[in-house]
Amino acid sequence: MTGDISVIHAAPAAESSLRFDEGDEGLTVERVTNPPTRRGHCASADCVVVGPGFESETLVSTCRLLAGRAPTLPVLVYAESGSEQLAGDVVAAGADGYVPASDGTETLEARLLDLVERENRHEGTRSDALDVLQTTTHRLMRATSKAEIASIAIESVTAVIDDARAGFRYLDADANELVLEAATEPIESTIEGTRLGTDDGVLWEAFERGEARHLSDVGRDIVPYDLGVEIRDVIVRPIADDGLLTVASREEARLGEAEYHLVDVLGATASVAIERVEHDRARLRAKTIVETVGDGVYALDADGRFNTVNDRLEAMCGYDRETLLGSHVSTLFPDATTDGRLGTNEAGAGPAPVDDRRTDGSRECVRSAETVRTAERALRTAGGNEVPCEVTSTTLERVDQAIGAVGIVHDVSDRTAMKRELLDHQRKVTTLHEVVGRLEACETKTAIFEETVDAAEGVLQFDVCVVSEAVGDHLEIRVLSEGVDTSQLQMRRSMDTGLGGRAYRNGETYRVDDVSTAPEANPQDDAYRSGLSVPVGEYGVFQAISTDTAAFDERDEELAELLISHAVDALDRLAYEEQLVAERDRFAVLFENVPDAVVTGRHVDGEFIVEEANTAFEETFGYDVATLEGDPIDAYIASPDRRERAREINSRSEAGEVVETEVKRQTTDGLRDFMLRVVPYEVDGDGEYAFGLYTDVTDQKQRQKRVEVLNRVLRHDLRNGMNIIEGSAERLATKATGDDAERYARAIRERTDELIGLAEKTRAVERTLDRDTVATGPIDAANAVERAIARLTQHHSPVTVERSLPEAAPVRADDLLVDAVYNVLENAVQHTDRDEPTIGVTMRPVADDPETLSIAIADDGPGIPDEERQLLEEEREITQLRHASGLGLWLVDWVVTQSGGELRFEENDPRGTIVELRLPRTDANDARPEVPETDR
Repeated sequence: MTGDISVIHAAPAAESSLRFDEGDEGLTVERVTNPPTRRGHCASADCVVVGPGFESETLVSTCRLLAGRAPTLPVLVYAESGSEQLAGDVVAAGADGYVPASDGTETLEARLLDLVERENRHEGTRSDALDVLQTTTHRLMRATSKAEIASIAIESVTAVIDDARAGFRYLDADANELVLEAATEPIESTIEGTRLGTDDGVLWEAFERGEARHLSDVGRDIVPYDLGVEIRDVIVRPIADDGLLTVASREEARLGEAEYHLVDVLGATASVAIERVEHDRARLRAKTIVETVGDGVYALDADGRFNTVNDRLEAMCGYDRETLLGSHVSTLFPDATTDGRLGTNEAGAGPAPVDDRRTDGSRECVRSAETVRTAERALRTAGGNEVPCEVTSTTLERVDQAIGAVGIVHDVSDRTAMKRELLDHQRKVTTLHEVVGRLEACETKTAIFEETVDAAEGVLQFDVCVVSEAVGDHLEIRVLSEGVDTSQLQMRRSMDTGLGGRAYRNGETYRVDDVSTAPEANPQDDAYRSGLSVPVGEYGVFQAISTDTAAFDERDEELAELLISHAVDALDRLAYEEQLVAERDRFAVLFENVPDAVVTGRHVDGEFIVEEANTAFEETFGYDVATLEGDPIDAYIASPDRRERAREINSRSEAGEVVETEVKRQTTDGLRDFMLRVVPYEVDGDGEYAFGLYTDVTDQKQRQKRVEVLNRVLRHDLRNGMNIIEGSAERLATKATGDDAERYARAIRERTDELIGLAEKTRAVERTLDRDTVATGPIDAANAVERAIARLTQHHSPVTVERSLPEAAPVRADDLLVDAVYNVLENAVQHTDRDEPTIGVTMRPVADDPETLSIAIADDGPGIPDEERQLLEEEREITQLRHASGLGLWLVDWVVTQSGGELRFEENDPRGTIVELRLPRTDANDARPEVPETDR
């Protein structure tokens, strides 16, 4: 250090003088107890140290004064404790540095020497930098957003530090990352969009700890992104609670103490500016809330005088803001005491007992440093009137001393009226619920409509009420208030007109305050001014009408909808009861007239207890209901050796299973076979019930047995006998001589062949009739026809078959389709009168039904006899002489019918018959493997 350095130390008398190291002989300290204010005094000094011992306000005012009197004189503030707020304030006031007393005199001395040294060496540069910082300070203090503060700070760094690489970031609290807000031009495009997180080393650590860092020779790896250039030194300065300013030098440059000091001062100033912006924002938000809230709001000082009132409070009391501000709270609340207490409720003065039960009925809640109370008070207006209000006041306290109060004033003058309206509304709702009982007692629609109108007039106090019922596309008036002249009314109106029709069509309630302004309103009397239309479900519409405008409000609408909901419930109940009666009547008719024996009852412990039986049951089993009722059915009609099987059936039904099985039961005609169907059902949780349906199958089973025996004789024994006769006829023909013998032998063989063929056809018919279900296929009809034709040409010749077939034609049928087509072809050959018959086979979709396939077989013979057609079309009775005639065509008809198709006949032109097989088409993808053709 060269030359003497003169330091003026301003501090209260109670503070000790500054003591520096003995080696600093060129450092002289002049002690004063008051801040130097004379220009001449300041001119003789190289530096001024202010503090410790002064209040914050004194420090700030001293810095501002010295900046004005001696702008080039370095000023250091030496305060008792570190405060970022104070640092920013004094720097903004003109101080060149701020050193907390806790850092010691060594730090103070170093900072002081650095300031003086820089002043001596770079007086011009320092002056420029200070001017920039001074200007920056003013700009920062005028900034209105955090983004603007970041931009100003970056501009300032660019101005005071040559070619710096700087960035300003704010915390994204949701992501817990620092997001770039502004940066210097050399790196702005390079680092745009970058973020710093918890794993990003020293930068995040400095931000998290709130500590500024001065890092030397760090290189570009200090940041977690590519800067695009090499750096050397870095200054990291946290800003307020959520910002971070980083400044880096080029690789060939350094950032020294002077630059660190500049960044530190800039950071402190930016922190103060951010706090001011956030404070202004919170204040603006609070002011907006206060001005827009629907209640009056005030604030009192410690003496109970207004220092803030909002517009709503002005409007409530009639005083203007200028009159209220500074006046005592008793101006509005006469029962307030001189210290600001509202009666026994304190509005602006000291602490109250911690007890929420107060003798005046008010409520109290004591929190840390504040007491909240609510009570009803009379507000006196400028005109001398009193307005009942509910006042919620909060007393603000500090160290057991009231410093003021805030309060909310809510006008409750209409509360009594509201209570009265609420009680009236509740009474109406209660009465409407009582109406439910009367509606439930109604047995007709008209009675329900009348009760609805009575309730609307008596309970809701509506003047004129009408209920119209929906009949087709019209609404017809069913019930109308007494005293209305019906001769002037249109009793039946289209649903497309008027508000009543609109309410019914849309299923919505419509309330009209003035019918003259409603285009759809079409009142039947010009005196009607307002109305209320409520749809009555699917049944009609309810309307209330008044000669006054706006006669109905939201509560009237709500009560009317409540009343109509009860009416709809009653109408639904009535409709349901009518439906039950109709269903019961239909069931009774069905139950009594069904030809099978039916019994109904409930399951109890594995037994079927009889409750009702139809006439057919009594006639079949010989027991009337009076005998069976209340007893197990099986005790009467099931023999002892079949009781166990009967209990098994009952158990399955009781478990919810529909049972269908053959049983033997004792009847008036003895033991007979029945198909028993037991169908369980429930009756409103009143146990398990079931129907028992007995279908007598005794005759059917006996017929089936007889058919089986006859079929056995016809198919097996007759065929064997015919084979023997045929063999004997052939041997006879070889040994007999003469034309007569030859002719008789040939007749025997031909008749024998016919009978054997008849037996084979009978077997095919049996296979067809034995199928239990409709053939579902699919099968390729084109392939089936080709196979039938091949079979025909093998057994019968000469014959010509002309065909028009598609490549494939899947239909719903099975392999018996081949037999059916063959029998039609064979019938045409057997009954032809030509030496070489011609048959045409055509296959195509039916013209007016593309889902049905037509197989048309046309011959040129004499045609099918009328008798056989009539038999197939069920127009003629089968007799003993005709029972075997046309058995092949019978087979065709059965195959087609069981496939869900139809067999048709028509005349061929010019000669012959067309037999058409119509079959349902199906999807080829569902085709199953073809069943190989067996012995037919």
